[in-house]
Amino acid sequence: WGLTRMLKLIDKILHQFRICFKREETFAWFVTIMVGFLIRPDIRGISSIVGCLSLDPRYYESMLHFFRSNAFELGAIKRKWQTITISNDKLVEIDGSLVIVGDHIKVPKEARHMPGVKKLHQDSENVGKAEYIFGHQFGMVGILAKDKTMQCIPVDIELQDGTDEIERLKADVPPVLAGKDKAAGEDTSVAKMIRMASNFAGQTSQKAILLHDAFFTSKYAFDAAQREPENITLITRGKKNTVAFETPKPPKVRKRGRPRKYGNKVILKELFEDAIDTFTTVTMDIYGKEETVQYLCKNLIWRPTGSMIRFVMVKTGDKTMILMCSDLTMDPEKIILAYSYRFKIEVSFKMLKQNLGGFFYHFWTRAMPKMSRL
Repeated sequence: WGLTRMLKLIDKILHQFRICFKREETFAWFVTIMVGFLIRPDIRGISSIVGCLSLDPRYYESMLHFFRSNAFELGAIKRKWQTITISNDKLVEIDGSLVIVGDHIKVPKEARHMPGVKKLHQDSENVGKAEYIFGHQFGMVGILAKDKTMQCIPVDIELQDGTDEIERLKADVPPVLAGKDKAAGEDTSVAKMIRMASNFAGQTSQKAILLHDAFFTSKYAFDAAQREPENITLITRGKKNTVAFETPKPPKVRKRGRPRKYGNKVILKELFEDAIDTFTTVTMDIYGKEETVQYLCKNLIWRPTGSMIRFVMVKTGDKTMILMCSDLTMDPEKIILAYSYRFKIEVSFKMLKQNLGGFFYHFWTRAMPKMSRL
């Protein structure tokens, strides 16, 4: 019964994509390829789909041509998938807001003529990973849904770093002119990720909580969230060396000159030692188990944005964490609970990488300049 129900669900979802295709034959190839991705026993690309579906080998070329077809647009397929996802009645909500998670993944690629390949630094404490690799950096946004377990459903993914050369080739713009019209910070991977999440959140009729790790703790991220305070609440993990400032007190005697913008400086990591007696102690369900959590919540001015940010200092056992939230009124316990869901996107990355083979692709073009190994 479970298998029959799953097949009916897959059939129902795939039929909704028919509107995205101009020709029936192209849609038929789309369904064939999607089914092949789900049931193939290995990740050898198109060959594994042809083999697992017992197709005639002559269909190999036809299947390759599908990916270059003009009978569909990738953007239309993305938007349809997002519409289907939003209609799910099991989406996780906190205070009536949907929970969106965003993160990057770096995929090693060695081809010297492959578009978008760049030397990337890996921020990881895992000694098994090289500090630098050549490859692609993808940004992915997912939405949380819960049935028997909680899952992060991917709703958008795109190549976000090393694409300047591709865009220049498509627009036929000389290198010296590329990017001249872009504002500072507009084309960074952080800005692209926030923009992608904002575009998805804009399609929903509800507010959204956007979760990011410490890599996205930047002026551009919070500026983007504060431009749409009615739609998006941004929660990120602050860096260990984060500092903030209290609101300046009005002077007793008015003096000449510009009034102070910042009050007393607060080194947040020192609060875990100096102000531990003022922390609130609660028991919360974190990462699937009951944890004793101590926290201190303060609204302080963060210099990069020049505006107020809600900081929540969190301590569980010997571990400490600084959380930052763009909503100055959000309950600190809900901020902690929301951020505990962020790791679900790592599970989605693992499934996309190991089960579906989503990053086992290879392509190249002689139009790209040969990549230097330095």
